[in-house]
Amino acid sequence: MAPSISLEQYDVSLEHGFLPIEPPLKKLPSQYQSWESIASNLPSLISSKEIVDIGANLPLIPTATLTTTREFQRAYVLLGFIANAYLWGASKPLNRLPASIAVPFLAVARHLDIPPVATYAAENLWNFEPVDPRLGIEDPGNFRALTTFTGTKDESWFYSLPAAIEMRGRHTIPLVLEALDAVEAGNVNGVVERLGSIAAHLRELTLLLPRMYEKNSPSVFYNRIRPFLAGTTGADLPDGVFYEDGKGGGEFFKLKGPTAAQSSLFHLLDEALGVRHESTGDFLQVSNGPDHGRTRVELEQEMRNYMPAPHRRFLAVIATKATIRAFVESSTNEICLQHAYNHCLAALANYRTKHLQMVSRYIVIPSREASGFKSMVETEPGTAGRVASCEAPTGAKRVENRKPALGTGGTAPIEFLKSVRSDTRDHVLKK
Repeated sequence: MAPSISLEQYDVSLEHGFLPIEPPLKKLPSQYQSWESIASNLPSLISSKEIVDIGANLPLIPTATLTTTREFQRAYVLLGFIANAYLWGASKPLNRLPASIAVPFLAVARHLDIPPVATYAAENLWNFEPVDPRLGIEDPGNFRALTTFTGTKDESWFYSLPAAIEMRGRHTIPLVLEALDAVEAGNVNGVVERLGSIAAHLRELTLLLPRMYEKNSPSVFYNRIRPFLAGTTGADLPDGVFYEDGKGGGEFFKLKGPTAAQSSLFHLLDEALGVRHESTGDFLQVSNGPDHGRTRVELEQEMRNYMPAPHRRFLAVIATKATIRAFVESSTNEICLQHAYNHCLAALANYRTKHLQMVSRYIVIPSREASGFKSMVETEPGTAGRVASCEAPTGAKRVENRKPALGTGGTAPIEFLKSVRSDTRDHVLKK
């Protein structure tokens, strides 16, 4: 049963999912060598604090000779890394991006129709190469990041695992489309079969996710990598960052940093399953955070703006179709259908639980430890360092009015992810 939507027009494929059909370009033409040189030397330039002077004195290179999509994507990756290294590589955050970086970055971002900031696409979708081209790229061990801030295996692994999840997750894309086609045809058995297969693939992704612990130290991530994954919003940059235009003017931008919430794969699953991330009168209250008072659906929709434009268009098409949930609700006597739907939601919720635990281990716990607040972690064999609870141990002294630990996307991740998981669970249909 072939899906009715042509994927190629949305830069999606059966072979690679939301990863590019052709491997990301490793190097731009020679006229952009200065960008390539800076990017390849970011670890030493950041360590020596030279990145600010070099970035400020970088010649302004026109983007007119960039022609292919792969070239624009590579330029976007390079400029995103260089910009973040410049802004966060000094002793305190800088709030102005020089024209030598800002002008080409804006031009490339406009061409790709994506915000001028380092995004999930820049760091995960367009920033890898296979270690051994003869092997498949479903295993994160065969991924290697093309560009990093630190040069550490930890950072390369941090980008490689999500890329591997995207690659393995490709199997769910045709299944989702076939399920939606079966909904339109009123084919109950077809929907049941696809839901079962989607749930099985989600369970595989849930097993893959904890491999992040293998080669990415929470300490290295929190202290060395995470600072460079910030966007241009938050307490350190209350007005955002001013992108100079080289003519004495410019524009302020307040943009989120890269986050897994920008993955089109899981937005696709939510759309198809009819999972809506809002409840009447229920707001995501992040105390003192940049997203205080915003609804979950607002944050989810904002994340789509950071996706590659073709992927956004693909999700917009999916959003016009009747959801699997609506079909299940209307099929009141089909117990097997409801059972399959609920199992699929449970698999998605379990994945989000694993993700929540990981965020706690890599961001929340180090943040609390840095402020003298201890969190409970598992100590049983084989699970050292994994999160047993996101709450404080009984009797632990709480730090009142503590600022929330912010994730790489600039949101308070535990509050956000708990709400997303709760929404998923709340969509389980009762008998």
